Formats: sequence, structure tokens, C-alpha cells
Amino acid sequence: MKTLTAAGLKNIIVKTLKDHKAINVLALDIKKLTDMADYMIICTANSTTHVKTLIEKTREQLALAHIKPIGIEGENTREWMLADFGNVIVHVMLGPIREFYSLENLWGLNKVKKRTSLATPKISKRNNNN
Repeated sequence: MKTLTAAGLKNIIVKTLKDHKAINVLALDIKKLTDMADYMIICTANSTTHVKTLIEKTREQLALAHIKPIGIEGENTREWMLADFGNVIVHVMLGPIREFYSLENLWGLNKVKKRTSLATPKISKRNNNN
């Protein structure tokens, strides 16, 4: 049986999240920042049910490759769930939670190499009369 690389694992997870309508999926290379993982994947979900579904679908997909999570956190509230797959850590969050914690900025990863988005950003119209 062929061993899955961290990059291969990341690619399967990103595809699974996108296939199940995750929003603003970011795959961050954190190898130079920490030794706890090679990649961190962050995405947004529409609801607590969607958060749970994204984690479950990811777990199911990786189980096909005989990969089990080391741990899963956040199942009680489902506003932010984390799945640790060893070399890849997955964060699935509701929009307000993601915006508040801003993990991309916390880790100093403002300039992301790989960004995949399924949602079109909303552009607010400014009232020029003020």
C-alpha cells in the first residue's frame, strides 16, 4: 500500500471540502512556522450542521485511505471544529467565528499561496452622499 504524503493528504481534504460546498477554503503551508503539522486548512461553513457535515465527510473520505484523525475538537458547539490528521490540521468555522479569530493573520499568513473560494465576495456599496 502506497503511503500518502502530506501534500496528497492536503489535496484530498481540500477537494472533499470543496465538493461539499465549503466556503473560502485556504490551504496554508506551515512547515516553516511549526513542527506540529505541514499544512493547515481553514474553511467556512454556512451553519453548525454544515460544520459537522464537512468534518464528517472529510473523515469518511480519509477513512477510505485508512487514515483516521488523531483527534476532533468542537463537536459540542459545532461553531468551530478542528480535525487533526497528523500532517494536516483542518479548521471548519462559522463565518463570524472565522472573522473574529482570523487564524490567517494570527499565524502571519496574510499572503496565502493557495486560495480556493466557492463564494463570490460581497461588495458593499458606499453612499457617497455622506
